[in-house]
Amino acid sequence: MRLIFFFLIFNISFSYSQLLDLDYSFKRKSERLLKVELLKQFMLSYDTNGTIGMTAEALNIRYISKKNTDLSFSLIGTQILYFGSKNDKLNSFSQLMNPLGGRIGGIISFTQQISFQDKTSYKFTSSVGERMIVSNPIGNSVGFGNRYFLNTNGSVGFIYQKLFNEKILENKSLMLWFSPKIIFSYSKKNDIERFFLNSLKSKSYGYSFELGIEYNKFLKMGLLLNQLMNTERSSTLKSPSLRITVNYKLKKTKILDLNQQ
Repeated sequence: MRLIFFFLIFNISFSYSQLLDLDYSFKRKSERLLKVELLKQFMLSYDTNGTIGMTAEALNIRYISKKNTDLSFSLIGTQILYFGSKNDKLNSFSQLMNPLGGRIGGIISFTQQISFQDKTSYKFTSSVGERMIVSNPIGNSVGFGNRYFLNTNGSVGFIYQKLFNEKILENKSLMLWFSPKIIFSYSKKNDIERFFLNSLKSKSYGYSFELGIEYNKFLKMGLLLNQLMNTERSSTLKSPSLRITVNYKLKKTKILDLNQQ
């Protein structure tokens, strides 16, 4: 059933703050907004395991209501450029701990503004996604069907934004954002055993902290610290994972942009 759900997402096609569109208005909006964008942004990431990956947001559909409720769907894909470990378990774990990891996946997010002041805002955010992670299972099983597993991941938390500098005439800006979250992860038990043995549970939970800056609304650099809390105490997967990310947004990607008063 989960396999059918995953391919439905793929065919009809965040959020994590790595994909978040930061809000520079800091005022209550009075119009509805609907946007559809293709090849919206690209991201490079490097984690403490030495893994380097490149993520593309192929499709983004975003709706904002008059009450500042923000709903978004993203179709993403991540290609591993370099595995930093000779241990297959650690390489699979690097992809699992990347919120945007997986060869292909879909993410639905909900964001609601709580309060805003001059150049400062607080928002509640939540997301749920389904992705296909491709890696080498322990024991090096052959065949594509044995080299991937489906993972459902989600998060609940808050986002803080602070605009430090904005020169409208020169089109320059500098925004800081910080986001603490509770994270969830689910994969079938037999998939967890194939890739992680007894180091992980089928249903996992933990936390994440993201901190970053966005320059001129198109270049974003961030740090992501996350950890699963219910892993085996003696497992090498118990330690927190630190990830460095660099996002670049393309300026002309819209195929639909509707505003309604």
